Amino acid sequence: MLNSLVLAATSLGVEVLARGVGGVKRLWGIVNFLLALCLAITVLVTKLAQHTLLPNSHQEPLPPPAAVKAAALALFSVLGIPLAITYSIPFALASIFSSTSGAGQGLSLGVLNLAIVIPQMVVSVISGP
Repeated sequence: MLNSLVLAATSLGVEVLARGVGGVKRLWGIVNFLLALCLAITVLVTKLAQHTLLPNSHQEPLPPPAAVKAAALALFSVLGIPLAITYSIPFALASIFSSTSGAGQGLSLGVLNLAIVIPQMVVSVISGP
């Protein structure tokens, strides 16, 4: 839920963010670095959570400490920012590049959509059975 709230707030402020950092291309780059940092931090949070497990596998594991829960919630909340940018900026960039090159915007956006949908279909077909 926190991820969705951050995503919604970021989606409303994408234009302001793009102006603040100097354009959509720069915003796209910054957000990719933020995503890489967050994904690296997931390893740290996972390692911290694993330290709370009991060494004896016959006992039920203890719940993670509040600090680990807070870190996980904060991390997944922050991941709403790259998600909001990923939902909008690639389509904006495709529109900008196609209009400056004289290509059709509809065709460019259709190709971008296919680049997203075809891998989803392949994964669904392979992992379904």
